[in-house]
Amino acid sequence: MESRFGWKVPLLAWIVLPTMFLRGSDFPADSGSIVPLGAGELMLPVNREPGQAVPVWVHLHGAHRVAQTNFFRSGEPGAFFTLSLPGLSSAYTRHFQDERVWPALLNEIQEHLRGHFGAETVPGTLTLSSFSAGFGGVREILRQTEGEGIDRLLLADSLHAGFTGDPERREINPAHLDPFVRFARKAAAGQKLMTVTHSQVATPTYAATGETAAALLEAVGGAAEPDGMIHDGELRRVSRFQLGGLTILGYDGDTGEAHLAHLRHMRHFMGWRPDP
Repeated sequence: MESRFGWKVPLLAWIVLPTMFLRGSDFPADSGSIVPLGAGELMLPVNREPGQAVPVWVHLHGAHRVAQTNFFRSGEPGAFFTLSLPGLSSAYTRHFQDERVWPALLNEIQEHLRGHFGAETVPGTLTLSSFSAGFGGVREILRQTEGEGIDRLLLADSLHAGFTGDPERREINPAHLDPFVRFARKAAAGQKLMTVTHSQVATPTYAATGETAAALLEAVGGAAEPDGMIHDGELRRVSRFQLGGLTILGYDGDTGEAHLAHLRHMRHFMGWRPDP
């Protein structure tokens, strides 16, 4: 299988992410109603105070139940939309290349919220997140919007990029990273929230998430510090950086299972807030 750049992707090719990663009994019964919406699913919140805006979260890639369960257990409020397309990052790139798709999706979510809670319902903050191959869609959305209207961005071991010239030189193509760099700079200045996590998985023919995280650090003039936090006994954090609303978290592990752990434990990143 090939990425959007036309390269062979030995690590990501097997990550189709079926729902077997969580049994049905693991999904909370009181998490809210779930309705189909286009190619994805929308989980509506259980409770809402009259007149209260409803935060909206859009997540790209990963089994619906895994992402939905993480969202529920994170304690984050609002409506949660998940989209998981077959294929790799190119599937998400193609899906969002039409500039009508993103605003149409937000309008559909808003219509469902109004139908569920009443015509006066308004959306609150907007969060966009991705795991693994979902970054292809995030990049298209950021290119089209310049991040306008998006309050928060979460990339869970999800930011890859191509190289310029010989891959052995490991020179990241700036065009592939620029939309994320611009958002990161806004976050560092306190205008947005952005959380990026990365593993130690190596990708020989394209930039790994650790390499793109390092590029973001360089872009904002930062350096990560050693850390030792462990999530659920499985996911060990080895580095941490925070500046304004920008947080970059590095985790141990260089296997496919280590990569998948960023989805299985995504609730820890969903609820992340910068230190005051």
